[in-house]
Amino acid sequence: MDELEFIKDKDFSIINAHDFNRIGVSSVVDKVKKRMQSFNKIYLTVDIDCLDPAYAAGTGTPQFGGMNSRQLLNLLKGLFDLPIIGFDVVEVAPSLDPSLTSVFAARKIVTECWGHQWRKNKLGAL
Repeated sequence: MDELEFIKDKDFSIINAHDFNRIGVSSVVDKVKKRMQSFNKIYLTVDIDCLDPAYAAGTGTPQFGGMNSRQLLNLLKGLFDLPIIGFDVVEVAPSLDPSLTSVFAARKIVTECWGHQWRKNKLGAL
């Protein structure tokens, strides 16, 4: 099934890469927080192909024109203000990336998310 056909009649909020770049990370974080504010448990999945192949080539569906690494890290920092209960990174394919940039990107994403979760839990306990 074509993705556009699938989402046509659904209540999804989608920010494509062009709009993400145009409005900036802060505005995207604000939009996501507003949309997700009614949820008390959120699971976050980061698909590595959200990054431009210059930052993570090892994926089955590289997306030229995707985010750069700093945009993604800033986005994640903002999203961890939400009640995130878990997260993962998917679509990493080291065999498609001789430089292993996608592996290093995935590792950084995971460690950053752990740090944001720890900070949130630590500050919440104070």
